[in-house]
Amino acid sequence: MNRIELQKGIATRTLQMRDARGWTQKELAKRAGIKRDTLASLETRTCMPSLMTVIGLARVFGITIDYLVFGGGVDVD
Repeated sequence: MNRIELQKGIATRTLQMRDARGWTQKELAKRAGIKRDTLASLETRTCMPSLMTVIGLARVFGITIDYLVFGGGVDVD
């Protein structure tokens, strides 16, 4: 799995989970303790999120960091 695939997966899962909860970017950013601009960049895949951003998002969504980064059942070798 390369950087682009990781970035795409994080962006896709973040957007899907945010939409499923009916949250705006502003709402999710506040809950996760990040800037809305950071979240927008993550969702549009213009930046790779920091570890602290990933931790904040996983915590807010109630999921593991592994799931946010890799999704379900992915072989990372």
